[in-house]
Amino acid sequence: MPKPKTQTKEGIVLPDAIGTEYVYGRVISTGPEVSRATVGEIAIFDQMGARRLELDPHKETGLVVIEEEQVFGTINPSMLNDLNLPVPE
Repeated sequence: MPKPKTQTKEGIVLPDAIGTEYVYGRVISTGPEVSRATVGEIAIFDQMGARRLELDPHKETGLVVIEEEQVFGTINPSMLNDLNLPVPE
């Protein structure tokens, strides 16, 4: 059975493929005015707004740069262990 499509109150139909995908990563640095996240926490954000910087094209690691407004929340790294999710380095 196909999934129902999301429709905005204005009547625009959004296909399922456009749904927001949330990702997380460890905060390694912040600007001086940032208050939503601190270094060492795990930030949850929308991957569509992130800018990825590949430092080594032969590895699957890199840095992600996001604006503070894109952070939906932060969690303690131990919470990922409790949920059996991988903890970023």
